[in-house]
Amino acid sequence: MTKPTHASTETRLTLRKSEAARALGISERTLHNLLKSGQIGYFKLNRAVLIPVAEIEAFITLGIKRGGQA
Repeated sequence: MTKPTHASTETRLTLRKSEAARALGISERTLHNLLKSGQIGYFKLNRAVLIPVAEIEAFITLGIKRGGQA
């Protein structure tokens, strides 16, 4: 039995823009527009744009409640 590595058991709280776009199944440009319009919250740490996983989950939940019109 192999021992899991630290990275495989770690839960990430934020994603970079490319990761968030891939997770949502949208282009980075579409994600950029969602961030700019305030539909998905983010913050900057130095030069990195980080999107909290909770923001992505809230965006999805809101879209489901509105019948896909997030």
